[in-house]
Amino acid sequence: MAEKISSAAFSGDSNQGFQLAYNSGRVDLNYHVTQSGVFCRVPFLETVLTLVCSCQRKDPALVLAPPCRFGETMALLSGWDDPKADILQLVRAWLCDESNGRWLVIVDNADELNVLSDLSGDILPESSNGSILITSRSREAAFELIGEDENIITIEPMNESYALALFRKKFNDQCDDDDVLKLLRSVDYMPLAISQAAACIRQRKPRITVSKYLQDFQRSEKDRESLLNIAVRDRRRDGKASNSILATWQISFEYIQKTRSSAARLLSLMSFFDRQGIPEELITSRYEENDDCVNFEEDIQMLRNYSLVALGKENDVFEMHRLVQFATRKWLEQHKKLERCGNTYIAIMAEAFPFGRYENWERCRMLFPHAELVIEYRPIDEVFLQQWAEVLTNAAAYAHGQGNYEEAEQMQRQALDAQEKVLGKEHPGIFSYVSNLALSLGHLKKHEEAESLHRRALYGSEKVLGKEHPGTLHSIGGLAILLRDQGKYEEAEPMFRQTLNGLEKMLRKRASSHLEKRSQSSSCA
Repeated sequence: MAEKISSAAFSGDSNQGFQLAYNSGRVDLNYHVTQSGVFCRVPFLETVLTLVCSCQRKDPALVLAPPCRFGETMALLSGWDDPKADILQLVRAWLCDESNGRWLVIVDNADELNVLSDLSGDILPESSNGSILITSRSREAAFELIGEDENIITIEPMNESYALALFRKKFNDQCDDDDVLKLLRSVDYMPLAISQAAACIRQRKPRITVSKYLQDFQRSEKDRESLLNIAVRDRRRDGKASNSILATWQISFEYIQKTRSSAARLLSLMSFFDRQGIPEELITSRYEENDDCVNFEEDIQMLRNYSLVALGKENDVFEMHRLVQFATRKWLEQHKKLERCGNTYIAIMAEAFPFGRYENWERCRMLFPHAELVIEYRPIDEVFLQQWAEVLTNAAAYAHGQGNYEEAEQMQRQALDAQEKVLGKEHPGIFSYVSNLALSLGHLKKHEEAESLHRRALYGSEKVLGKEHPGTLHSIGGLAILLRDQGKYEEAEPMFRQTLNGLEKMLRKRASSHLEKRSQSSSCA
């Protein structure tokens, strides 16, 4: 029977995953996992063998890991030098022979069920003489091999202290901890990203420092992609497998696309939202293709099994690693699918995000982090461009109500530019966008530009809508407030009076119409 391990400490190269320990006999292990593989200290073991299961190969690759005396015994295996020999079966037979001593087999990167189907019975030995340690990113694959949840050890995300220790070990030189911590946070403490960054900086110093690497990483998506595509050579890793972070993640994505395409589409859509707090209501049944019937629970479970998506604080909210999102979007871009998926995201936000008035603030607060990201994905199609402008307008109204005038200004400028492109500068619907931007500029003390925009909105409204239209009165009132704030009281006063008179007249008409309708209703009764 397998003995449950009471304690273990791990860090996986994707920052989350599963570590499986299956003991046929008692073996006390001190081990940890890094982006380079599994390292064990088992003083009394005579043989340590590693099986690497790669998504890039049709068959598992056999790799020996020190400390090991297996290489010395290869010559003792009958038929080992025969080109047609089944080496894995020869190894299995050797391990089943108790006279060969104690052993540990490590199955690393055991993710694909089709690769693993023959491992459990035909390759992995069952013997009281040794133990088997399996690493996997897929809980489904883990359970398939072990069959018992109690022997599956979940690897939690690396914390800041361990991440800092890993960087120091990989960098092996003096550096500013403040800069290092900023870098670690920017990659969410992912061990592979930390190791790659440390190696890149170490190899390129003194021209590249931690601070310079961080600046390049945060400067643009193009620079970030360039850094994450760097493949730093590691002699302990499989030489035929890519060592870049983007390639590592995209291998998993392409496997999911091949085995369950709807799950890959769900991940693609989720990569556009803010990585923390993605509400289930926004993504359920919004990623169908060709009228296919998707199963959200099955799709989200597969993504969770591969640690690409995690549950948030609530069961109906999900989280993603920022580098998973980035790698997914880069895959979409390479395969000409980025715009289509981005348009779906914009349509969802246009439907979900209300105008930012007071009674909507609670919902706006929940969705605002997702709306902020909309500005990064300006669509080409005019239908989606108008929806994009609508999201920005509604979100800007919320930002303005919260006193965040700078962000409101940025959103309003983009919304105005988009609507002018679609509708034209003299369209009746344009003037409200102009007035909204002018109001934010007034709060930011950009009085000259604000006044110019207010006068443009007022002139256009009077010409197109008429002097008594509510939109025109709104423009007059906005300009009056700006003039008052600049101390131009004599110019502001008549505008305030004009606005007041216009509103009174409009309200009297509404009241008269309401009374007339009530009178007609009474007569009919």
